[in-house]
Parts: sequence; C-alpha cells; structure tokens
Amino acid sequence: MKKNKFFFFIISLSFLLLSCLYSAGLRFGMTRAVKAKVKELDKKVLEKRQEQAVAIATRRTGTVLITSVKQSATLSSIHKSSYKAGAMLIPPTTSFTVIPSTSPGWINSGAPDYIKVTLKEICVHVSSGTEEDFSIWSGTKVLNMDGSGIVDTSGMTFELPEGNISEITLIFSSTAQIKGTLTADFNISSYTFVSSSKTFYTKSEYAYNANSMTGGATSYTMFETGPAEETLVSLGKGGDNSISFPVTEVDSTTITILIDIDRMLRFYIGLNEISHGGVDPTDPADKSYFFCHTLFNSSVAAFFGAPGSIQGYRTEYASYDSSHVIVSTSTWSPWGVDGWMTLIYDSHGNFMAGNIVGDDDNALTVAKGNIISYDSVNSSFTYVIGNSSDSNSSAFTVYGFTKQTTLNSASPVATWEKTRYPIEDVFYHGEAIFTLLFKR
Repeated sequence: MKKNKFFFFIISLSFLLLSCLYSAGLRFGMTRAVKAKVKELDKKVLEKRQEQAVAIATRRTGTVLITSVKQSATLSSIHKSSYKAGAMLIPPTTSFTVIPSTSPGWINSGAPDYIKVTLKEICVHVSSGTEEDFSIWSGTKVLNMDGSGIVDTSGMTFELPEGNISEITLIFSSTAQIKGTLTADFNISSYTFVSSSKTFYTKSEYAYNANSMTGGATSYTMFETGPAEETLVSLGKGGDNSISFPVTEVDSTTITILIDIDRMLRFYIGLNEISHGGVDPTDPADKSYFFCHTLFNSSVAAFFGAPGSIQGYRTEYASYDSSHVIVSTSTWSPWGVDGWMTLIYDSHGNFMAGNIVGDDDNALTVAKGNIISYDSVNSSFTYVIGNSSDSNSSAFTVYGFTKQTTLNSASPVATWEKTRYPIEDVFYHGEAIFTLLFKR
C-alpha cells in the first residue's frame, strides 16, 4: 500500500515537472516571437524617424522682408507742369526734338502719407514630379506703409516645400486704407481746358469702391477742406487681389517684397465726358473720388533673396500720331505729359515689375501702363496700358532707354511706338526722357 502511494506520488510529481517544463518552453517560445515582432516594429519606427529627420533636414524655414518707398518731400515738390514755362527740369544736353505742349486733365497722382494693405496669403508653385501650388503662409497681416523703409512683418515665418519653385503669388485683400493730400493742376471744365491748381484731401465719407463701383462724391468741392482722413480704396476689381511673380532662383529662404507707393494716391475730379467713362470705362465719370486700383499691382514685386532695388524716374513724354514725323523743322507741337516710372529689380539685378504713369494721366492716356518686360541688352522695355499683365493687350515699346545709376541723371532721349493697340487704329509714337530721382 505504501509502495503504491509512493509510486503515485512519483508519477504526480513527474507530471507536474513535465507541465512546468512544457509551460516554460511555451513561454520561452512565445517570448521569442514577441521579441521578433517588437524588433520588427522597432525597425519600422526607426525607419520612420529617419524619414522624418531627412524631411526636417531638407525643409527650409523662411522669413518675409517688406520695404515700402517713396521719393522725399523735396523731390515731390518739383513742379509737374514744366513745359508751360518752356523750362525743362533735365540736364541741358538732353532735350526733345520739338518741345511738347501740355494741358491739365481730370486725373492727377502723388504719394500718400501712408497706405495700409492686408496681406492674406503667400503661395509658391512647385515642380517635384508634379506641378503643385503650396500655401506657405496665411493670415491677416496689415502692412502699414508710409514709404520710409522696413514694414513690420513680425510673426511671418514659413516653411518651403521640397522641389523647384517657379513662382511666388501674393494675395491681398481687395481694399486698403489710405490717407493723404494731393496738390496739382487740374482741368476743371468738362469740354474745354480750364487749368486750376487744386488741393484735395482724402475723406472717409466719400470712399469709392471699384468692386461695386459705388461711392465717391457728386462734386470735387467735397474734398477741398482739410485735414486728410483715412479712407477706403480698392486695390483691384473683383475679389481678393492676387499678384504672381516668376522665380529665377532660390538662393535664400527670405522672401523680399518691395513696394513703391509714389503714385498710389490718385484723384479723379469727376468732370470727364460721361461717354468717355471715368478712371476706367467701367468706373463712373460723373463722380469725384480717390482711387488706387489701376496702379497697385505694378508697384509691387516679390522674390527670394536679399533686398533688391527700386528706381524712381521722372518721365517726360512727347506724343505724335501717324500723320506727324519727329523732325526739328516741324511746325506742329506734339502733345506732352510729365509723369513717373517705377522699376523694381531683385537681388541679382533681374527686372521684376514696374509701371509708367503720367502725373496728369488723363491728358495722355497712352503714356501709362504696367511694364511687362525690360531688355537691358537692347535698351528697351514694353508696357501695356492699364493694370494688365497680358502681353496681347494694348502694348507700347520704348527704345533707347538706359538705366541710370546717378541721381538726377537723364537717359538719352528715347523713342517709343505702339506695337499692339487693338482699341483704335492709330499709330502713336514719340519721344521720352527719363530722369532718375531716387533709388533704394
């Protein structure tokens, strides 16, 4: 009996030991499997972290630098109607073949005290196997620009995506706030030329919205009492104002934006013939108002790199039509207008943007527009009438223009002519003189 009990005890103990050994073996086997799985997951996590590290290493963090400029008060005081007295505010060695005559018009332009625009978004177009547009910054940054230099861009940082960047696009709100005073000779008659020196002040009550074509005042007298007040102006027609610039190279993570505000304060006196339209054929002709929507886009440039440069030229235009030739023996006096030209270059000297506009730009409407190309080799540039960047619209080419480097120096007398002008079949041509008044 005792032997049986002992034998049963031995068998039970053996089963217990075998069970323990079996369980231990299972546990050991399962642990190895789990370890293999964990090792595989660790490898994937490590690979993911390495990919993220590479992405972080190749990602470029950038900043925005914005500068606004305008000519000094001393330069702004130069009299705009120099032709009337027969005096030319240019070096005596530079002169027209025939001195042109001028008469004041219904529009004049100048520099505001300041203009506040809202930048809403910066986008880049990237080629990296596919063509994509990336928004690299968005917000509502109010840029208070008085022409004195650097504009506050605190908080404006971005990350550039991988790939070849071929274009920068700036998106502004459709309206801005502006304040200023404009003194100039205006035509105060609807059908004849009656010159009168007038001073007009921006007024909040008579803001003109070019998008809805509403606002303004029934008479220019509403703007004759100071002081100037902050008022609304449109930057374009339609929704948000979008401006794109080609990118030649990305050698910096800084996006520089240069803005010339020299002619952004523009006033229409409201006395043009109604059949001719106002500032633009779609704008009212029988209202007086300050405006900016025909000039803003061509006064701005954006590019990668250190600050480029802006040049401001005083322009003098002499205009002939197809029935007149440019000869010194001519008894016919060409039509003329003084004005302003902006040229903006990037940090490598590449032309980026520009415009040409008459101070009295309703007196000679062919002497204004958006400069779409500049050829330094052949000393020429092409501009299109209005705020368009379309090379197929009304285009004029200026030949013989030489970029100046010394203040108050003038380019040799240039010639200009219509190259594409579908509005009417008239061959405009003439001469122009460009005097460098400021550079930055």
